[in-house]
Amino acid sequence: MIKLQRILRNGIGIFILLIIIGLFTFHQMIFRSLFTFLSVTQPVQNASILVIEGWLFEYMLKEAADEFERGQYAYCIIISSKKDNHIPSNDI
Repeated sequence: MIKLQRILRNGIGIFILLIIIGLFTFHQMIFRSLFTFLSVTQPVQNASILVIEGWLFEYMLKEAADEFERGQYAYCIIISSKKDNHIPSNDI
């Protein structure tokens, strides 16, 4: 605690603290704006293909299946990489 007070007393400690607070604030603003950008879903009218990301959890896949039936899609494509192996093949 005493060392922290000594560091904060001199100018460089305050400068470093302000940099850390600024970086944290910047980080929060960027990720909040990315979340709102990436979370938007806007279905295309009269689309024949439903594209689903492979990392989705089981309850999300059920919602995607409901959307597939509701939207009268002809095809469903699941985008995944070899690392995405948590989706059992019998659920697809």
